[in-house]
Amino acid sequence: MNLIDIIKNHDKNVFDKWELYINVYEDIFSRYKELPINILEIGSQNGGFLDIMAKYFKNAKNIIGIEINEKFKDVEFEDNRIKTVVGDSEDISTKDKVLELAEGEKFNIIIDDASHVSSNIIKNFLMYFPLLKENGIYIIEDLHTSYWKEFEGGIYEKYSSINFLKALVDIINYEHWRINKLRGFVLRYFYEKLNTIIDEFELAKIKSITFFNSLAIIEKDIESNNVIGKHIVRGNYSKVDENTNPYRLNNTFIHDIVMTPGEYAKSVFELEEEIDMLRDRLNQEQNKVRELQDRLNQEENKVKELQDRLNQTENELVMVYLSKSWRLTRPIRKLKRFIRRFI
Repeated sequence: MNLIDIIKNHDKNVFDKWELYINVYEDIFSRYKELPINILEIGSQNGGFLDIMAKYFKNAKNIIGIEINEKFKDVEFEDNRIKTVVGDSEDISTKDKVLELAEGEKFNIIIDDASHVSSNIIKNFLMYFPLLKENGIYIIEDLHTSYWKEFEGGIYEKYSSINFLKALVDIINYEHWRINKLRGFVLRYFYEKLNTIIDEFELAKIKSITFFNSLAIIEKDIESNNVIGKHIVRGNYSKVDENTNPYRLNNTFIHDIVMTPGEYAKSVFELEEEIDMLRDRLNQEQNKVRELQDRLNQEENKVKELQDRLNQTENELVMVYLSKSWRLTRPIRKLKRFIRRFI
């Protein structure tokens, strides 16, 4: 039975996914369908997708779900290959429990369907990608939240999860950088902000990233399978560039092409540093504006309080002028003013 049919007939623990995800999973899960794999889902909620994966992957060894909500302890599963951990995915203790349930084995499929908050998505990747086997896939769902402020996102948000994933695209093309930096260089701001890091050797194992609407799939493989490899030239006729020898590049590597790092790489680096400086200055100025706005609000409140007191005093004076006692004592006040002239 295919994945779509299993989902249509599902009547156990509640499951919910966007339609696009199901169509993508139908395609990418097929190569693992008959294999004795291990699966990890981060953010299992009601556990419905764990049920579905157990039905689809008949030969899977372990299907493990992490859920932060304590009520997850009460969720029941019929398949004994489904194992659960209640805890925060960012805690080392949670990771240790996952490894214990998997009997020390790594995973073929990891799915992050947890909080969808950018910092959590990034931390989860840095923590759990090393637990992924070569030829495995790491899936991140609901990336539309990386554009939403309440999930630490935004189209211009420097630390959004989608910007983190864009940086991984640069890491895939690391051998073409021509600057003397490690792969983690493009992640340095995320490292600093989140106070976490991933091994350089793990970054070298990122083979590909495939983006769909709200969905990213990162494939892992050994480093030697991720390089561009040799330049292959075949054929006998070269009409377009007949004045050059097309076989001059046959069996050469990208590093054999002699080109200096030059000004381009340097200027890009300097431009990036300048952009960061301008961002910092912008943040500082925005903070100053907010402080001035707070002070202005305080002064406006003070003015309003004084105006209220003035209005109250004026009303009291009016009431005094209109009072009967004020009218009755008027002759006395006149007499006092008259006497003061002679004193």
